[in-house]
Amino acid sequence: FTLRALASNAPAWKVALGGWLPFAVVAAAQATLLTAVVDFALGLDPAHPLLMWLFLMLGGTAFSALIQGIISLLGTSGKFVVLILLILQLVSSGGTFPWQVTPAAFQVAHQILPMGYMVTGMRHLIYGGDMSGILPIVLGLVGYTLLGAVLNLLGTRKNMTWRLKTLQPEITV
Repeated sequence: FTLRALASNAPAWKVALGGWLPFAVVAAAQATLLTAVVDFALGLDPAHPLLMWLFLMLGGTAFSALIQGIISLLGTSGKFVVLILLILQLVSSGGTFPWQVTPAAFQVAHQILPMGYMVTGMRHLIYGGDMSGILPIVLGLVGYTLLGAVLNLLGTRKNMTWRLKTLQPEITV
């Protein structure tokens, strides 16, 4: 969000939604492009192509909401937190090697963080098989989207209260 949006009389939820919406659109476009490339250019032929595309869009929405929320709430230090979460998720997700062979802390991270949900869900949708486990995964990603929205709203409300540091140039007393 911009300082102009924060200074407006618009409700905090509208400012938060307006700040996140462009990232959600980019995430949906990336999911569409990724699906097209792996399906048509690489010939993946997933068991559930439409569900895979929708699942990728949900994952992109969840990630973008969570990142926007953390950065909105924590500011510049939120970018560092997001980077640490990304690294932790890459190691614990089970996308590159089985998460069961990682240390116990990473196994817990796999069960909690959204990238573990994505890898598990994508395996179900690409290879087929038992689809009963997909609903809890989808609900988990919806939960992360809502968590990101709440963090974004809290951060927007916090940033709508101006301080001397907000003013450009800063007023010296």
